[in-house]
Amino acid sequence: MTFSFGDGADDDDDALQGLSADGLRLKIIGSVLWRYNHSTLRELFLDLPPPMPLKEVLAKGEAVTPGELMARSLTLSTLQHVISRHRMHVFFQHKLEITADCHAALALALAPSGFDIEAVQLVDIRVPSKVDTELLNSALSRLAVLQAERRKAMMAIVFATQVLAAKMNVTVTVNIARGAAARREELAKARVVETAQTVASEMRAFGNITG
Repeated sequence: MTFSFGDGADDDDDALQGLSADGLRLKIIGSVLWRYNHSTLRELFLDLPPPMPLKEVLAKGEAVTPGELMARSLTLSTLQHVISRHRMHVFFQHKLEITADCHAALALALAPSGFDIEAVQLVDIRVPSKVDTELLNSALSRLAVLQAERRKAMMAIVFATQVLAAKMNVTVTVNIARGAAARREELAKARVVETAQTVASEMRAFGNITG
């Protein structure tokens, strides 16, 4: 079975749309060839006749089975996840690698539900008509993040400098206080010695007068 997304028209709304890793919108036209894995389905569901005939459901005006609808939903969500892992330029420079990545991701995501991926084809990859504006907005967003990170680092340096200056001020204040206390102690000792010497001199003079 083949699941196609997009038909190549300029105003194609059925194309696969997603955001690249650098935040740019992409529109991809392609197809996925898949089939049911009957052995997996037998393990997932009881082998009993359905209680009523299988009914088809309408998806965008097209009649599909519930299994096909499930396969489409898983395919789209998986491909959008793959798109989000790559930058825009990779889709144009390494299209084969992107296709192989999509195939591997789809096989891994759909196999547990009973779907085998046989082929993936990415026919066309388009960017918005105002891609310059998109690129500018993306660059401005990255610049804003970079400026915020630099401001955060600068504020951390300023804070560390302020802490260091505060510690140095405390050390200087303590040293000044200790120096002043030491000077007062030395001055007091000198005054004690001076007083003792004065008293001794006066006592000797008094002794000479009375003797």
